[in-house]
Amino acid sequence: MARSKQPLELAPATSPAPDETAAAVFAEQVRLLYGLSRPAYGGTLAVALIVVAGLWGEVATSILGSWFALVAAATAARFVLYRQYGTAEPARDARSWSTRFVLGAVAMGSLWGVLGSLLLATTDWYYQLLIAFVIAGLVASALVVLTPVKRAFIGFTLAALLPVIMAMYAHGDSIHVFTAAILTAFLAVMMAACPIMHQTHVASLRTRFENA
Repeated sequence: MARSKQPLELAPATSPAPDETAAAVFAEQVRLLYGLSRPAYGGTLAVALIVVAGLWGEVATSILGSWFALVAAATAARFVLYRQYGTAEPARDARSWSTRFVLGAVAMGSLWGVLGSLLLATTDWYYQLLIAFVIAGLVASALVVLTPVKRAFIGFTLAALLPVIMAMYAHGDSIHVFTAAILTAFLAVMMAACPIMHQTHVASLRTRFENA
């Protein structure tokens, strides 16, 4: 009798466990966050220098100089962190690298918030308006640069915008209240757009892993 042929059973292809995939995707999110941040360091110093030049004579030189020194020091510290990340093995400790980056972003956002709320409290309203929209522009650019990790964008944005908004409302006159209302609406839009941009980054990275 002819021996019947049994169909060969193919072993299922192995795929990474969900936890491993999630960890790998997050490590790539952090890598993207650091990579996108590189042009921001020089850009931050350039914008800060322009602001100092524009406010020269309107704000006390010692105060303005101290603010710029803090911005330069924070930017230098963040750039050092960026260089350290590039020479380390960040995938093994992505959470820690993410936290360090977020702390730097919050510190920088706070410096912009201090400028827009405290340092400009005694200047003419059009200087305050100008700086408010400079800060709004920085937040808009951060929507691309910082959203690979949501905490970085949210921390920077709230630290930069909330003090300005509260200071504008505190003035009480129509120009400041109107400006504060616009900034409040802008903040709401940025907060709503953040998860959308974040999911775009994550979906792109996850697709790369699934197609590998």
